[in-house]
Amino acid sequence: MHRDRTELFKTELTEPDRLAHHLRRLLDLVRPHVRPGAKTLVYVNAQVARIGHLTHETWCLAHLKAMGYDRMIIVTAPLADYANKAFREVMDLDFTVVETDDLILTTLGFIDAGLVSVEGADLLLLPTLKFSEYHTRLLAGGARHVFFTLPDGIRARTERYLEARGLDPRAPFAVMHVRDAGFAPEMSYHSFRFSPIESYRPAVERLLERGLNVLRIGDAASPALEIRSPNYREVMRDEEYDDYLDVGLCGLCRMGICTLSGPWSLLQGFGKPIFFTNAYPQTFWSFLPQEVTFYKHFFDKSGHELSYSEQWQHGVQHVLFAEELETKGLTVESNSAEELLAGAEEMLKRLEDPEWEDAALQQRYAEVAGTYDPNVRPPSGEVARWPRRLGVSYAKLNPGFLD
Repeated sequence: MHRDRTELFKTELTEPDRLAHHLRRLLDLVRPHVRPGAKTLVYVNAQVARIGHLTHETWCLAHLKAMGYDRMIIVTAPLADYANKAFREVMDLDFTVVETDDLILTTLGFIDAGLVSVEGADLLLLPTLKFSEYHTRLLAGGARHVFFTLPDGIRARTERYLEARGLDPRAPFAVMHVRDAGFAPEMSYHSFRFSPIESYRPAVERLLERGLNVLRIGDAASPALEIRSPNYREVMRDEEYDDYLDVGLCGLCRMGICTLSGPWSLLQGFGKPIFFTNAYPQTFWSFLPQEVTFYKHFFDKSGHELSYSEQWQHGVQHVLFAEELETKGLTVESNSAEELLAGAEEMLKRLEDPEWEDAALQQRYAEVAGTYDPNVRPPSGEVARWPRRLGVSYAKLNPGFLD
């Protein structure tokens, strides 16, 4: 939480009477949008200035419509603060969005109070991580996936953009986003998430060889991957690059290649096959069969590479800042070019045959995850649904990973 919000939280939202006062103000804000007799859910997204929070929390919320809500209201900061303003068009298809520049009201999104029923509406007050974990438990219990709809206007604009650059919008393409030091430089404390773009070269070239165009999104400050092919484009360097392209490309692509960063959630929300690279243990899961994961490599002080179980045991799943890894005596290495090439080849195989799988490997992977993270287990306590797919080729290249 930003420092100003931390102070505000302490002064305005920890004392019961002040909190109750601000909750009443929140209800006053949304009351014009509540219809008598309609079951209404209200959620405050406190961090729309970050693309991952903007898209992931919206995706999680979309799954709650199955609980019988007639109207779902999202309270946010003004559109000018959004990390991606075009994504508002996606939100407007299924939600009523209420904007406010009242920092106290948007900070209510950090309150941990669960579901509170008041004055004809349900207020869902959960900080992001708890909401994500709640969403994970819903999916673990068998909840049906819900995906975003790509607005017609964004679809048309994206197709025109591709055509104007000599790319057939009907041709299959992959969207790539790799988090590095050039992406969100103000968040250098997330440096353990960074990965070198050059290691992706063989993977990208293989996808191009197999007929997929590859379009890279992100920040123009990121290092370039110089590939001389008319079918490879670093879209973020285009003078006409705009917010709608991130949404449109993720909504139209055949697959995504990404690291743990905001655009990953956008690809998830559209239900796209994802080659999820340079991952690490998490406590929230998508349960998407087409999401295939390759993990970063973690080493202790002795140089021993941690297995998947050992990563959980060392608490890697709770690490938010690079300094925390140093405190734990751990170092990290990104996926090699060899691994990423193998992953690209595996994704091509999976696109051709969605039923292709190593069931025994995935069951073992789910069992290890479930040992350390109860969120992946349904109420029965058994792992009945794989939370994600571990790359089969990754397991072959790293035979000790699931030991």
